Amino acid sequence: MVHIVVDLEMNAIPNRYQKERLYAKMEIIQIGAIALNETYQEMDSYATYVKPQYDDKVEDFYTHLTGITTQMIGQAPCFKDAIHAFFLWIEHFDGEIEMVSWSMSDRQQIVQEARLKEYAFDTFETYVLDQWTDLQLEFDGLAFMDHRTSLADACQVAGLSLEGKLHNGLDDARNTAHLLQILRDDDLFEKTFGKVYHYQEKSRPTTIGDVIDFSQFNFDDSQKK
Repeated sequence: MVHIVVDLEMNAIPNRYQKERLYAKMEIIQIGAIALNETYQEMDSYATYVKPQYDDKVEDFYTHLTGITTQMIGQAPCFKDAIHAFFLWIEHFDGEIEMVSWSMSDRQQIVQEARLKEYAFDTFETYVLDQWTDLQLEFDGLAFMDHRTSLADACQVAGLSLEGKLHNGLDDARNTAHLLQILRDDDLFEKTFGKVYHYQEKSRPTTIGDVIDFSQFNFDDSQKK
């Protein structure tokens, strides 16, 4: 099994393209990915900028967020060429493929943008899209989590120092890959989260008195009428 951890960075399609925005409101401007082997060790990486079709510049908000400038995407491949090259990179690995991202928004973006730009997935690409795992959902399924967690917060909970820069496709993919390794490796999981689970077991109430504070009630029979 090969695990491909992917992260996309995007730029908004301008509001003047109302018809196009019915298909997708964003365009991919960077693809970052990490390939992990069956023991979740990194064996390759992939990164490319992507030139948007509907905006000739990266908006200031997204430059501030991602560090990606208009100059950086000026000579980048278009979506069709970039996504095809990405799938070709995946295809050269032997064995089954699992795609992993932090939430399903990256998969959704690929599908929506392909529909907008009339990119037809071939058989292998369709297979890849069907093998997608939402690691955010898997992380939030831990017993001590009660809300949707950002990648940065999840790394903090796991005691991981963020590698690189947030909202850089390759760096976010690598940080997601570190979390995947912890969640899937029993020894690493126990080392990382074992104390939390043990604390929960010790603090779990065992009697009704542990659950309800009876001091708030007045049980003085003399007050009865």
